[in-house]
Amino acid sequence: NSQLYAGEFDRDGNYYVSIYGGGGNTLYKIDIDTKAVTDTITLKDENGSPISSVKFWDMAIDETGDYFYVMLINNDDNNKNDKFAKIEISSGKITPIGESQDSLSSAIDLIFSDKGGHVYGMTRKDGFYKINTKNGNLENLSSTQSLTFYNDGTSCPDANISLPPEISISSDVKKKEGNSGTTDFEF
Repeated sequence: NSQLYAGEFDRDGNYYVSIYGGGGNTLYKIDIDTKAVTDTITLKDENGSPISSVKFWDMAIDETGDYFYVMLINNDDNNKNDKFAKIEISSGKITPIGESQDSLSSAIDLIFSDKGGHVYGMTRKDGFYKINTKNGNLENLSSTQSLTFYNDGTSCPDANISLPPEISISSDVKKKEGNSGTTDFEF
C-alpha cells in the first residue's frame, strides 16, 4: 500500500497519479470508468535514465496535452522547492526549467494550468504565483493565508483564469499644488 499524492487529468479524461513524494519514480495512468491502471510511466532524468526517487506535490497539464508541469521538491527532510520542471507524459522524461526556487519559505504544493497555457502555483505561506513555463521564474500575484500542509490544484485544463488588471504608476509622476487647497498629479 502506498499513499498517492500528485494527480492530474490528461485531455482524454485519464487520471495520472504519483506515489507519495520521497519514494516514487512512477506515474500511474488510471482509466476513471474502469478504475484500472492502464499504464505505468517510469520517470527519467534529462538523459533518459530512470530516476530512483523524485518528489513533487502536484501536477498541471500543458496546453498541448504532452507534458505535466511540476515543482520539484528537494529529496531531503526540509521539503524545499527545487526547480520547476516538465514531464513528458509519453516517455517520463523530466526536464528542469530555470533556477532553484528554494528561497521561498514553503514549498509550492498546489499547481494548475488554464486554457491559455499559463501555469499557477501556491505555497502554504508565501503567496499565489504565475510560473513562466519557459524560464521557471515566479511572478507573485498575491499573498495568501496560511494553508494546510497538502493542497490540491486540480482544475479543468480548459478553465479560463481571470486575474485583475495590473496597474502601475510611473515613477515620474509629479505632485503639483492645485487651486483651492487640492493636490494634483501630473502623469
